[in-house]
Amino acid sequence: MNLITQTEDFDCLVQEPETIIFKHSTSCPISSSAHREVDRFLSECAHRSLHKVHVIEYRSVSNYIAQQTGVRHASPQVIVLRFGSVHWHASHFSITLDALTEQSSLC
Repeated sequence: MNLITQTEDFDCLVQEPETIIFKHSTSCPISSSAHREVDRFLSECAHRSLHKVHVIEYRSVSNYIAQQTGVRHASPQVIVLRFGSVHWHASHFSITLDALTEQSSLC
């Protein structure tokens, strides 16, 4: 899982055919649960490129992603982009292995 620390990192990702962004709070137990689901997804789809933003440490990047995608910030949150357009997003307990697998076309 690649860490996004700058807005430029995100700008590069929107050129990809499919990009998965995971907004994670390092201090939230619900986010820890979502992180386990994301890790399970990556273990089944190891070839997937998934990018994580630590929302506390990189708040400006998280806000930038919300502004660019039009998806209101939540944490934890997953946003699936296809060529820069929002295909799907989920937050909190809606972030599951099954949901991620269903929404990711490349798994």
